[in-house]
Amino acid sequence: MLALALATLLAQSAPMVAVIDISSEDAIYEDISRRYAESLVEALMKEGVTAVRIDESDLPPEGCRLGPCLGVAARGKGALAIVTLDAEELSETKSKVVVTVMRATNGEPLAGGRYELKVGVKKAPKGLVTFLAQVKKAMAKVVPAH
Repeated sequence: MLALALATLLAQSAPMVAVIDISSEDAIYEDISRRYAESLVEALMKEGVTAVRIDESDLPPEGCRLGPCLGVAARGKGALAIVTLDAEELSETKSKVVVTVMRATNGEPLAGGRYELKVGVKKAPKGLVTFLAQVKKAMAKVVPAH
């Protein structure tokens, strides 16, 4: 009985989604896009989707914006899906964010969205709320049945 409880606890703690910031260096300051990725992890967790952010140090030294190395990094954290976040500064007070969720095993796209973030606005943008709902639905397809 104890072993079953421990196995269940371990299965729940494994991240289902790995968030990776793929923003271009010349599109936005790195610390801002990193903060956006961390906020996305928090938002996913609030929605019941276990998530972890992939740090730049977890990627190859030459980096990787697309392709199999994103899946390798995500699976290295135990994640079943990848969420890419591509942010671009539009002005001093506004940024555009494009997000995509895909399987970590083969890169199959599952959902995507875009939204704008404005400095000083606390309410989550409609595009983010919609994307979070899409991720929850997509994860039902990705998580293996027990």
